[in-house]
Amino acid sequence: MVTKELAMLVFIPFTFASILLACVMLAMRSLISTSFYEMTAIGISIFLLLFIGSFFIIRRVEVI
Repeated sequence: MVTKELAMLVFIPFTFASILLACVMLAMRSLISTSFYEMTAIGISIFLLLFIGSFFIIRRVEVI
């Protein structure tokens, strides 16, 4: 099954890294400028949404 290996090798590490980056940015929000924080938060959100969406698309294609 490709989905399990794909999740373990690609999606889980990148999702974990994105969540970790979001937590660090949230903790450091008082030390950096507001615009930098907002742009990074938007970028992390888009990245996570694309990753999760592509995971489900790959999973759906594999089933068909």
